[in-house]
Parts: sequence; structure tokens; C-alpha cells
Amino acid sequence: TYSMTVKVDITQIKKKRMKLYPAMLYYLTTIVNRHSEFRTAINQ
Repeated sequence: TYSMTVKVDITQIKKKRMKLYPAMLYYLTTIVNRHSEFRTAINQ
């Protein structure tokens, strides 16, 4: 396992009055899934 701590600017999320946790999940999974090494499913 590994862990990482980073500072994230959430200004735009607050301006759009979005809920933080669902927005964070969406953006993180979208970015991580752009890299095939991190995907957990195989697309053929």
C-alpha cells in the first residue's frame, strides 16, 4: 500500500456550490482512469 498527501485547490468546486466528496470522487477517478496502469478492469 501507499499513501500521498497533497494540497488541492477546491475554489472552483466551492464557486459551483458542488458537494466536495462526490466531486472529489468523480475528478480523482476520471484522472486516474486516464492511465491504463491504474485501471482495475480490462477493456478489449
